[in-house]
Amino acid sequence: MSDRIGICELCNENPCTCLNIKCKHENVEYQPEELDTNAAESMYCGDCGKDLEVPDQDWDLMRKGK
Repeated sequence: MSDRIGICELCNENPCTCLNIKCKHENVEYQPEELDTNAAESMYCGDCGKDLEVPDQDWDLMRKGK
């Protein structure tokens, strides 16, 4: 029996990393911090499931009211 069962033919990885490489993270989900349930602020891609870095707040835009 081959030990290569499950290895992707495109990226040669197990598990496959093709989606992570090609994903443009267009379906982003944002979880604001919830102190009452102890949930941390986070963002992830709904397509590939990768945890994304939460961007810093743009204080200039906030001062302009945008």
